[in-house]
Amino acid sequence: MQLNTSDIMNFSDWTESIKNIIEVIAILIGGGWALYRFGLFRERFPSMEISNGINYIGENSSEYLLELYCVVENKGKVRKWLAPFDFELLYLEESDPFESNSEVNEEIYFKKFLRNVTHYGNRKYWVHPDWYIPFVDGGSKKHFHHVTAVPKEYKYLILNTRFIDFNSKMKAVNYILSLTKEETSSSDKPWNEKSFEERIMENGSKKSDFYYNQSTMEIETIKKNSTQQTLK
Repeated sequence: MQLNTSDIMNFSDWTESIKNIIEVIAILIGGGWALYRFGLFRERFPSMEISNGINYIGENSSEYLLELYCVVENKGKVRKWLAPFDFELLYLEESDPFESNSEVNEEIYFKKFLRNVTHYGNRKYWVHPDWYIPFVDGGSKKHFHHVTAVPKEYKYLILNTRFIDFNSKMKAVNYILSLTKEETSSSDKPWNEKSFEERIMENGSKKSDFYYNQSTMEIETIKKNSTQQTLK
């Protein structure tokens, strides 16, 4: 049986149509799967985890040498830049009373451990922005460290860390610069002078939220845990 030119052309057209239909179905399936993952696994949302703590390094006659550390894990698929990525170290001496603080939801008041180079009063950068803007690639984690010394009179310590994750380096830079402008502006009232309504409205107007982690530790426990880690 011989096929004429017309039959060959019809067969070719039919084959091309089937190919186009298969391509459309593949696109629809791929798009549907992407939307499914987008909703089911919340891939449009950040997938960041943060933890921090303190290791004992050593001591002299008057101070403990401590290593503050922070671990940030990015469980998403794309690189995230961290800003302002800072921490605060607070303390209580053994003789200090356990007094509640109305400014922090009636939690026990800890004193601020001030150093010469600070920003936001008592906060310090894990990585100073004029060094580089820290980032964590998708599916990976990074460890950050800061070595400091505290007087031996300190018995309890609180270390808290915060950051906002950005999907571009320039967005992170612009946010840090905007905070610098806010610090130099005197038009806005300090946070502790704002009313409850003003604080709620300010929180609601923020375009991004901070990731936050806090650890509370006792010096002797820090020393014991660090010794155990060394022996393992």
